[in-house]
Amino acid sequence: MTTADSWLTAIFDELIRGRSQSVGEILFLRFSIRDRIFAQHSGLSNGGLAAAFIAWRNSDLFGNVLSQSGAFWQGATSSGFTIPEETEFEWLTKQYAASHKLPLRIYLEAGLFQNACVNQGPSLLTANRHLRDILEVKGYTFRYKELSGCNHVPLCWRGTLADGLMFLLGSGE
Repeated sequence: MTTADSWLTAIFDELIRGRSQSVGEILFLRFSIRDRIFAQHSGLSNGGLAAAFIAWRNSDLFGNVLSQSGAFWQGATSSGFTIPEETEFEWLTKQYAASHKLPLRIYLEAGLFQNACVNQGPSLLTANRHLRDILEVKGYTFRYKELSGCNHVPLCWRGTLADGLMFLLGSGE
């Protein structure tokens, strides 16, 4: 995520914060700070990790995170399954633990079959449980679900996307 950090800074400065409105085919809608609560970032696996990272770094812009099967086991310099030897696993979870509580609503899901360890680090399920525990201790507004029968196949997650959206947008309390 160290490399991603400089990339995200450039993207947010240029596109989101208003210096530009489009790059190639990617269009970003501007919204005011008062609409932040409705802006969200969602993702599956690495996308769930990215969603939580982007919201952690930019909670002034994003009020919601939806992560399905988030790859929270990864370290700061991990890239998918490329794991440097010095990797400190669960880097982002440690950042949430060390920082003050942010104005975020977070929806997390993990599958009960996601219990295989990755490169001698924690399993995806264990890492999601660790993040859940940190969110609870810090007092975040969040919902956490473990789905039986689900592994890391996107087909498992399509049925619960609406649950996450309803929770984050207020009608799924």
